[in-house]
Amino acid sequence: MKRASQIFVLCLVTILLTSSRTTQPPVVVYVYDALCGWCYGFSPVMAKAEQQFSDKALFRVVSGGLRIDQGVGTINDLAPFIKTAYKDVEKATGVKFGEATVNNLIKTGAMHLNSLPAAIAMSIVKERNLALSLAYTRQLHKMIYVDGHDPEAINQYAVYAAAVGLDTAGFTTAMRSQKYEQQARADFAYAATIGVTGFPAVFIARDGKLTRLTNGYVGWEELEKQLQAGLR
Repeated sequence: MKRASQIFVLCLVTILLTSSRTTQPPVVVYVYDALCGWCYGFSPVMAKAEQQFSDKALFRVVSGGLRIDQGVGTINDLAPFIKTAYKDVEKATGVKFGEATVNNLIKTGAMHLNSLPAAIAMSIVKERNLALSLAYTRQLHKMIYVDGHDPEAINQYAVYAAAVGLDTAGFTTAMRSQKYEQQARADFAYAATIGVTGFPAVFIARDGKLTRLTNGYVGWEELEKQLQAGLR
């Protein structure tokens, strides 16, 4: 699996960089994680970016791998600070965490911090309809942080993929496929390769070069300024 992931990373790098040569539109690369509360807060900002700049750039999503392998566990086991820290995200970004999430997942500490299932689901969406990937990030955040479904609730991912208009035939079966796990892990490796250590992060791939625009949460005014400069 490791060799396959390495090959896929090389392909991903090639696609992102060569597709952004001068004859092609630049690519806005959004590195996020479905479990990242700050990415949830950033969702409305990225939605606005896609709406305003979709005529100037392509938008691509990379799953970051916030919690994988030995880093997987419950809030109680790994990150009890989340029980109060979610309020900081609400205050800074204006988003609200749903009552089901707060009461059933966060305050109880029962939420499973596992980034892999959401990244696998994203890999399926990207293969079936790449243009829906950014919209699907918002649905994944809704699934976890508004509607209160645990990230390991495999059957839910198809429901939220359907919400963005994707044909979800065989989706849940595909969630258990080694192929899509390899693609998800390739995303994680790519994020590490380009130096992402925190989420969200936004880059522009243009003329064969990758330029970081943001590292961590920023508001709309800052992202708009960075995109305007980067896409000039």
